[in-house]
Order: sequence, then structure tokens, then C-alpha cells
Amino acid sequence: MEMKRKNQNLLLFVIIYLTICLENLSAKPVLTNKTGNEMVYEVHVGVILDMGSLEGKILQSCISMAISDFYSGHHYYKTRLVLHTRDSKGETLNALSAALNLLEDAKVGAILGAQTSWEAKFLAEFGDKYKIPVISFSTPSSFPISTRSPYFVQIAHDQTSQVKGVAALIEIYKWRNVILIHEENDGLNLDDTISYMAAFFEEKNIRIAFMSAIAASSEDDQIIEQLHELRTLQTTVFIVHLS
Repeated sequence: MEMKRKNQNLLLFVIIYLTICLENLSAKPVLTNKTGNEMVYEVHVGVILDMGSLEGKILQSCISMAISDFYSGHHYYKTRLVLHTRDSKGETLNALSAALNLLEDAKVGAILGAQTSWEAKFLAEFGDKYKIPVISFSTPSSFPISTRSPYFVQIAHDQTSQVKGVAALIEIYKWRNVILIHEENDGLNLDDTISYMAAFFEEKNIRIAFMSAIAASSEDDQIIEQLHELRTLQTTVFIVHLS
């Protein structure tokens, strides 16, 4: 519930940002309707989420609640955001295809989405090409997206801030040896957060005694076997970095 409330507050800021910006655009919204004597402008916004994931379901719920909360207390705004949701199914190409569909069929003025760094990379290029704002939920990565794409906005916190918090906690308890459990990255190099964590811990004289990689496709018995092996080691402080 706390996670949902934090996401709702963050998305409430996004809704305010979109509403104010789109209300001040010189271009007219795609559709309008009349309520009483006032003209209300409907601004169409695309939402691309992996609806099969817990994060996607939470984000969809928080977006709906944030819009409801905002307009319940701000009746005077002339714009009304109309959402068009598409399911990426966790695939980058699906997200890109959904963005094109939203632009051509729904005539959206902005897109919310990009849960992964790869989706963020391609949707940033998409937004730059078609001059449409893309607001990403993915954590900042090694791609220098924001400097290249003026239409791309990343609202998630940088995970390196979490690394500093973990390191501070370890320093308080004067732990010097830790075991790092992370998700295996398909045989590729460690992701940015793990690399940063290793370097930052070294700087703080915190020794990573052992690193254990767990594949996302691992069965329960495989994971249990790895954990049993870790129990045989002398180090008893574990840091877990998993999706």
C-alpha cells in the first residue's frame, strides 16, 4: 500500500505537469466537448505498460487514482486527460509498435511508459523523431538519453542513490564483508547498478566476499540449492539486487 501511495503521488505530479503544459500549448487538442457553458479540451495521452507484471498493474492503478484525485480538486482546469492504454507484454518491440499505434490511431499528445531501460532508449528516439513527449518509469541507465532527446522525461530515481543508502547502513553496523545476490543478465556484463555498487563499496572499504547470480528463469529448487551453498560461507550479511 505504501508503494502504491508513493507511485500515486509521483504520478499526480506527472498529471499536473502534463495538464499545465498541454493547456498552454498553442496547438489545439484533438477533441473538445462542452460542459455547461464552458469548453473542455480533451487531451489524449498514451500509456504503455507490461500489464502482466506487478509493476505494470500498480502503475495503471496509480495513474487512474492520480487523475481522479487531481480533477476532483481542480475543476477549473480546461483540459481533461483521456488515457489510451496498450500492453507491451514486456517486449521492447511491442512497446515501440504500441507507440506508433497510439500516435496514428489515438492521436495522442504524450506517452507514459517505458518500464525498462531498452524501452526507454527506443521510445526516447521515437519521441524525438515524432516530436512527442515520452515520460518514462524506468530507472536511469548508462544511455545518455536525457541529453540527446529533449522530448524524453525520466521520473524514476537513480538506483545509485539506493546503493549509497545501503553502504551507509553497512558502515553504521561496521560490517566489512557482504555477499551480493543479483539477477543473472543473460551472460552479459553486470548491469550498471551492480558495477556501481562494486566500485562504491570498494571505495568505502566494504568487501564483497562472494557474488551469486540467479537467473530469472531459475526453478525454485535451483534457487534453494544456491542459497544452501551461501549458508556454508562465513559471511552472514546479504545484499539482494533482483527485479
